[in-house]
Amino acid sequence: MQRPDTITKPSGYQSAWSNARIRRLLIGYMPFALSTSMDKIAIVWIAAQLTPDNKSLAISGVTIAYLVPGVLVNVFFGRQLARVTPARLTVVNSANKCTFLVIAGGLYWADALSMPFFLVCLGLASLTGSFGRAAWQSAIRDSAKPGELFAANSLFSTVTQVGFLAGPAVGGIIIAAAGAGPVLLLDGLGYLSVLAAVVSVRNGTTGAGPASVPAPSRGAVDESSPASSTALRTAWVLVGATAVFYALYGPLLVQLPLKLIEDFSMSDAQAARSLGYAWSAVGVGSAVTGLLLGIRKSLARPLWAAVIIFGWGAATVIVGLATNLPTVVAGLLLGGLVFAPYGTIVITILQESLPRPAFDSINMYYAAVLNGAQPVGVAAAGAVGVMAGSGPILTVTGFLLIGTGVLVALLIARPTPAKDPSA
Repeated sequence: MQRPDTITKPSGYQSAWSNARIRRLLIGYMPFALSTSMDKIAIVWIAAQLTPDNKSLAISGVTIAYLVPGVLVNVFFGRQLARVTPARLTVVNSANKCTFLVIAGGLYWADALSMPFFLVCLGLASLTGSFGRAAWQSAIRDSAKPGELFAANSLFSTVTQVGFLAGPAVGGIIIAAAGAGPVLLLDGLGYLSVLAAVVSVRNGTTGAGPASVPAPSRGAVDESSPASSTALRTAWVLVGATAVFYALYGPLLVQLPLKLIEDFSMSDAQAARSLGYAWSAVGVGSAVTGLLLGIRKSLARPLWAAVIIFGWGAATVIVGLATNLPTVVAGLLLGGLVFAPYGTIVITILQESLPRPAFDSINMYYAAVLNGAQPVGVAAAGAVGVMAGSGPILTVTGFLLIGTGVLVALLIARPTPAKDPSA
């Protein structure tokens, strides 16, 4: 009889996919990733159409309305929300997002949507967005077995990037053919697939047994110990780095469509299609890198996060200096190739290095950063965009990102205590 310790176990993607709980979450996430990847185009497109005389500020306004309320909820109520189960948070978020996105999309499709009511719908939909994201990250952590987290996070990240690949292109085609209303309708309905997946994992029998808690989370952890102190310090550095990174990503959301229209003299229809191609380039690069590096657990190091921020900055500089669409697409393709592992690296470090109470708390703030840092950059880009062109804004943003990457590398350069092999 073969000894248990000699049985060959699946590894990497195979191990994560063989976990029935992860598999159910992933299947539910697929249609959601496709539908939500189209909202970048739909929301800014609707804003530009509703306020044609001031497109830059309109785009900034709707982006902020769709992100800030949820961030404030997490900032002020994060500790209380961390005690609620991921399934319950997902139910609330999915129902809320579906309701208000469907209302906004239906009204726009019927030519009955005003800019003020659009802002109200986006603001109400946003209220649950940040803790919905945190709940999803907790659901993955609770469903993965020890050693599966990086591969599992990579699978979800890859699906997200594939959504970036297909979603914007499909969204641009739908907008050109039927307007942006149907895109928002699909976006709202996509939240129902996530709801079904989480409820299925909570109530269904998957055959994988109860979710295993990663080893670092077991038992009491002395947060005053050098190892725990270093883990907490690193976690907060990564949360802060992500805040700056995503804030400096905001200008790209605002200025890219304006660069296509103003710098390249495109019509609205041409800009919509070109914007789809541009974001799809990000998806192509991210999907390739995500698949190739998704099982490289050695990447789950803070230094790699700093390298990615630096690389995305270089790609943003290329886009800012571009004089034609192919150069823009090439820059965004490079950005996608560089960016893909970032989210997987950071969330895996947080999931594996922190005890459960610390993770639940920091995860709420991390989710708030993921949703809330962009409005800061978007607002700044929209305001500056009134006075400066899109090219200079993107170029300066790129150099700021390069500097941020260097600073993060310096902050995490201090050596960490060696791990106890018996832990």
